[in-house]
Amino acid sequence: MAMLPVLGDEAYYFYWGMHPAGGYYDLPPMIGWWLAPFVKTALVPLWLRCPNLISWALISASLYEWLHHFIEGRRAKWIAASFALLPLPFSAVVMFPDIPLLFFSYFSAYLFFRAGTRRSESAFSFLISGALFGAAVLSKYFAVFLAPSFLIWFLIQPKENRRFTGLVWFCLGAMPFALQHLIWNESHCASNFVFNLVTRQSVSDGPVFQIVGLFVLYLLILSFPFLKAVFKRAPTPPGSLESLSKFLGLLWASPTVIFGITACLGRGQGFHWFLFTLPFFVMWAGLRLNESELVRAFRAIVWVTGSISFLLLSASVFPVGTLKPLFEHRFQFEFAELTHRKELIESILPDVKRAGEVFTEGYTFSSILNFDLQQYARANQIRLPEVSVWGSGSRFGRVFDWTSDFLSLDGKTLVIITPGPFPISFWSKFFNSLKTEARTFEGSTFYVSTGEGFKSALYLKDEFRKPIETYYRRWGARCSLWDLTHP
Repeated sequence: MAMLPVLGDEAYYFYWGMHPAGGYYDLPPMIGWWLAPFVKTALVPLWLRCPNLISWALISASLYEWLHHFIEGRRAKWIAASFALLPLPFSAVVMFPDIPLLFFSYFSAYLFFRAGTRRSESAFSFLISGALFGAAVLSKYFAVFLAPSFLIWFLIQPKENRRFTGLVWFCLGAMPFALQHLIWNESHCASNFVFNLVTRQSVSDGPVFQIVGLFVLYLLILSFPFLKAVFKRAPTPPGSLESLSKFLGLLWASPTVIFGITACLGRGQGFHWFLFTLPFFVMWAGLRLNESELVRAFRAIVWVTGSISFLLLSASVFPVGTLKPLFEHRFQFEFAELTHRKELIESILPDVKRAGEVFTEGYTFSSILNFDLQQYARANQIRLPEVSVWGSGSRFGRVFDWTSDFLSLDGKTLVIITPGPFPISFWSKFFNSLKTEARTFEGSTFYVSTGEGFKSALYLKDEFRKPIETYYRRWGARCSLWDLTHP
């Protein structure tokens, strides 16, 4: 994980960590809170990815602690070891919001089961389980897909085990997180709800048969190498073990069924969306396999993870120039920036130092360039401006709308860096003067535009109004962004 460069969305979430807030445009705020202490300490990729490894290790250890009370220790160890060595942490570098979702969802379920099956457990366990569930919802909305599983399992418990006051305590634990999220959205254009429920749903994800095919493929990949357990006719386990098996099965099945329904409706999913159900599936499947079957599954996982590790190690020593022809067209500049980050920063450093703020036209490039600039600044103990997004941009990554104080930039010099030509005729009205210079970097051309005397009021009224009206809805909410462009 130390070898993999910081890319796209990962750099974007590091930007959130640099700006911890009560919420963000795309998602609830947990990933920003989660990363903030790490980002404040050091901008070193391995260090920033430590939460992935730590979370995975803690869940793996907890799997054994949870299971060994119900099955023989050797089987519990094989199940926990199998989960620990799954290759998902490698890909987790590009799915950061799913890590806190995974962590909080798992431990919320763990405590809920304990509190629901042990009379000795106090209401405090339900309260903490609810708080962890609330934290999971603040990580990603998918956490709510677990709620039906919690409720169904609770209701099918023997009457003497059902303590409805426990559900009350669970809800009380989750309530502060839900209220925080509602209050923040009420004062920020309801941006989370609009983006997830309106904006993202307004674009087609592709043909239904393709989306359903990908859904099935994701399930096959994630069920490896426990696929046999899905179709195996296992004997009914005794007593408490049956209760655990039902609980785990519900926790895996509920989100999976919901994702399957949305796939049939033509809404696509990302592979990483299923990550938070993985520990529940591994435990449920592991309970259906005997020790020899678990050993075979473990060996298969070791082989796959070892192969991925070998490929990553090989890629780290692979000559960069050998891969360059693959990126000579559309992504030539992006590849040069990825492989020669320090050199690019030093080439634009004189421009950056005299800028009030630096911009690009897309959130991905802005996030990567901002991470590289701030990493360089910390390494050399200097102060450099941050990078934001210029123009109305896309429907994604609009958290920069909240973090860029355009009014404070009035009259200042702005630098805009683009892989393609910058249309001066269109943007010149927002500056007293604007010039663009084409430069060559590692065989590719990029453009550095310098605008002096920024006219912030005109920019907010004429250009910044477009994404506000397109991607935000007031819904009766107080909206500071709207107020900036609609005095």
